[in-house]
Amino acid sequence: MKNLKKTQKNLQQLNDHLEERVEKRTRDLTISQERYKALSLATNDAIYDWEFSSNTVWWNEGFKNMFGYENTDEAKGIESRFEKIHPEDRHKIIESVQNSITQGKTQWQEEYRFEKSDGSYSNVLDRAYILHFEDGMPYRIIGSIVDLTSLKKTQLELEKTNKNLVRINADLDNFIYTASHDLKAPILNIEGLVQTIKLEILPKSEDDDFKSLLEMVDISIAKFKETIRDLTEIAKVQKEIMIDQELIDLKETIEETKLSILDSFNKNNVTLETNLQVPLILFSKKNLRSIFYNFISNGIKYRHPDRAPHLKISSEAIGEFVAISFSDNGLGIEEEKA
Repeated sequence: MKNLKKTQKNLQQLNDHLEERVEKRTRDLTISQERYKALSLATNDAIYDWEFSSNTVWWNEGFKNMFGYENTDEAKGIESRFEKIHPEDRHKIIESVQNSITQGKTQWQEEYRFEKSDGSYSNVLDRAYILHFEDGMPYRIIGSIVDLTSLKKTQLELEKTNKNLVRINADLDNFIYTASHDLKAPILNIEGLVQTIKLEILPKSEDDDFKSLLEMVDISIAKFKETIRDLTEIAKVQKEIMIDQELIDLKETIEETKLSILDSFNKNNVTLETNLQVPLILFSKKNLRSIFYNFISNGIKYRHPDRAPHLKISSEAIGEFVAISFSDNGLGIEEEKA
C-alpha cells in the first residue's frame, strides 16, 4: 500500500512535469508564431510556407499586395504557385526545386518571371530555406519572393543610356578629331606668318606697340595650340573609359576599396554609410575604384581631431544620369578656397 502511494505520487509529479513542459512548449510555439506573423506583416516581400505532407502553401499579405491576388489558392498546393510562373521559366524552376529537395540541400534560390493578377509578369528573386526532420527527411519550405522588376527596368534604362552615350561620345570623338585636324593647318599658317613678320619686318620697325601686338599674337597662338591638345587628350581619356566600362555593383566596389585600406579604416575607427538608391552603374571599374579610394583616403587623412571619421556615399537617378555624392565630417574646405 505504501509503495502504491509512492508510485502514484511519482506518477503525479511526472504528469505535472509533463504538463509544465507541454505548457512551455505551447507558449514558446505561440510566441514564435506571433513573431513569424509580425515579420510577415512588416515586410513588403511575399513570404510563403509550403508544407509537404498536406501540400498546402500559405502566403502572407505581401503576396496579395505584390501580385494583386485576392485568393491565394492554398487548397491547390504548390501547383497554384508553379502555374503562375512564366511558361518559359516554369520547367527550369520546378526541376531546380525538386533537385534541391532530393539532394538534401537546405537553401534554394532562383530568378524567374511570375504572373500577376492582371496578366503581366514581374521579375522576381525567390529565396527559400528547406527544413528537414532529424533523419534528414525534408518536410517544409519557408521562403520569400522579392520583386526585381524596378531593378531590371533600371538596368535596361542604364543599358539604353549607355548606348546613347557611346553614340554621343563617338560623335564627339569625330568632332574633336575633325576640329583639331582642320584647325591645326590655319594655326600653323598664322604661326608661320608671324615668324616671317618677326624676321623680316620687325627688325626694321621701331614701333613698340607693333612689337607688343606680335607678342600678344604669339601668346594667343600658343594657347590655341594648347587647347587643341587638351581636347585631343580629353577625347582619348573618354574613349578609354567607354571601352573599359561594365555594369558595376556599387556596394561591392565600395567594399573592395574599403578592404584595400582596411588597416587605416580600423586604426581610425572609421564608419562608412551608404545610401545606394541606384545599386548598379555602367562605368570603368578601375576608374570608379580610384574615385572611391581618393574619397575614403582623403576623408581619413583630413579627419577632424575631435571625432572619428564618418563617411557617406550615395547614389541617385537624376533624369537619364546617375549621380554619386560623397560627404564626411572632417575638417572641410574653407569657403574662400572652395
